[in-house]
Amino acid sequence: MKFKYLIYFILINSFFYTSFSQEKENIAIANISFGPEAKGLITEAKIEAAFNLVTLISGKYNFVDFQTQDSIVRLLKSENKSINFDNLKSHLNLSKVYSLHIDLLANMLRIDMMDMNLNDTSKSFGSGYAQVRYFGYSDNKALFDPSILKALQRAFAVVENDSTMFTKMDSAFYAYPAPTMVISGIEFIDNNSLPKWELFNSKEVNSFLIVESIFDTLRHKNNIILYDQASRDSIYAIFGLKIPENHKATSETELAILSKLEVEYIISGSFNRTSDGAQLILTLMRIKDQKLSFLDKYQATLNEDSKVKLKDFVQQSAWELIKKSEGIYFFKGK
Repeated sequence: MKFKYLIYFILINSFFYTSFSQEKENIAIANISFGPEAKGLITEAKIEAAFNLVTLISGKYNFVDFQTQDSIVRLLKSENKSINFDNLKSHLNLSKVYSLHIDLLANMLRIDMMDMNLNDTSKSFGSGYAQVRYFGYSDNKALFDPSILKALQRAFAVVENDSTMFTKMDSAFYAYPAPTMVISGIEFIDNNSLPKWELFNSKEVNSFLIVESIFDTLRHKNNIILYDQASRDSIYAIFGLKIPENHKATSETELAILSKLEVEYIISGSFNRTSDGAQLILTLMRIKDQKLSFLDKYQATLNEDSKVKLKDFVQQSAWELIKKSEGIYFFKGK
């Protein structure tokens, strides 16, 4: 596995050095900072390598790496010249510099980016998210590289004001800015006048199954970025909230916390015992300016008290809910 990735990056770097163009503008990273969870797990070297690749596949800029910057600093020192911003800009022929801040919350990576145009000092800001999906086989340690690349691409597209910048790439580099989403509680509502269903007797276990089934269905979509349950619950822990139970309705406190973390979309709903079986209602909502708005819902009835049937049923329902919203609330791409 390591050899495979080594060859991959050798090829990428080879392509970079042979394609360096004087016609493109030069840009550089001015600063990289890390949040407490990311510090020590993600290195500046990983961020620089990913930014290098983002610059390359954007087709717009030449990236001036830290090693090149350091060589200019040494040159200026040897010439007894001041190590200041103007001299660095002049010697490196820079048009923009970027500041990056990396945050990690369980399995969610966020990169905040600011670029400054050195010609008029104008600034642009953007954020990019990516779920950490890959882990080492033997040690289960997170492999951050794919997530760093995706989050950087999304943030870069925002600051460049070109959301489709990376939508013309092949599947490895396909990316565009996407909103975050949390799968919240699915309220279980039993009916004591009807024959008992095991699905409702084990509501703690089966509500977890519903939430995980929704996550598994939507996790690979490019137009939304899902918090897994560990990352979602870490949000609540930050604010001292007891981790909510999946079989209970979303509370106002939860919504307020998610709003503070800039979560934009929520899937919630209910699972109601009926004379026909059990009706699942999945609701799509948006949080904006600390206000919750209803967007859409999908409802269907499960006719059999079966855990196996429930999983397939939920996955189909989640797919139908999001499919209705693509091109309306979410960018419709791959």
